[in-house]
Amino acid sequence: MADLAPVTLANTVPTFDSTLQLSPVKQINFRGQEPWGRWLLGKQAKLIFSSTTQQQVELDVKLSLPYEGQWIKLILNGDVIFRATHRPKMPGEFKSQLLIDAKQGTNQLEFLTNRSNLGGEGQPFAKNDSSDISISLNLVSFQPLQTQAQVLYGPQPSSSVGTAYSSAGAQGLERIFAESGPSTVSYKLLRRFEKQGFTFTVDGKSVHTLPSQQPGNLLVGSFNLPRLELNSYQVHVLRVSSIVPPSAQPFPTTAKDGPDVQFYVQQLQIKDAAPSIQNNVLLLGLVTALLIGLLWLLLFRLRRS
Repeated sequence: MADLAPVTLANTVPTFDSTLQLSPVKQINFRGQEPWGRWLLGKQAKLIFSSTTQQQVELDVKLSLPYEGQWIKLILNGDVIFRATHRPKMPGEFKSQLLIDAKQGTNQLEFLTNRSNLGGEGQPFAKNDSSDISISLNLVSFQPLQTQAQVLYGPQPSSSVGTAYSSAGAQGLERIFAESGPSTVSYKLLRRFEKQGFTFTVDGKSVHTLPSQQPGNLLVGSFNLPRLELNSYQVHVLRVSSIVPPSAQPFPTTAKDGPDVQFYVQQLQIKDAAPSIQNNVLLLGLVTALLIGLLWLLLFRLRRS
């Protein structure tokens, strides 16, 4: 009889990449590990971890809110880094890749919600479960930053847009890149409100704007970035965020999403502009050589005649 393979937990929560100088310290109101992930208990849970140095880290989260009308806030060291609401007749599943700043020493990641199984807000969603379960966590993973992959960092408060678009909240979405030379940013942004403008920043400094008067709902274009000096993290952060006019109403096609959603991103890419510049220089050199050759040939014929 063959030996049985050991049982493995595919979705261990939380996980810390071994290359990061992070280590777990304490978990408060986390239920035991299950093959799919873990339940949080009650309306407040905490994950305490330590970092040997100040560093930027990727935090991957995937969670489910079982109640309609249930909301969640993720708070890191006092700052809200993610919020979402389970809208009526919409899926309550959310996932995001967040760019976080882990400070040296002790850090606290807090999970807040307004509903739980035994909290008294209506009927329990798990009548046969005596635990006060509230949020299911499929993924909480701390990973190194990805500068090569086309990863959009930031809270994505809606899962209704499918795979073609990424939803963005008030904080916008971010792309990480390490190039210091000239580069080109290309974008495809879908407005949620009329006369909605956009701002692009790099490391907190404004580099490009799309005015509210620009026509169309899907804004497509590109702009160039100059040579940039790398910061202490040796990466740059490109962020796109929106400017929503007061009392603006969302387009009917996006009404199913809640107020946490401000716009959608189809594309936000950064490419090194050096190859195109080199190609232009090469082309200019070839044209110059051709003109010199034609001029020399013309002079040679004139001399012979």
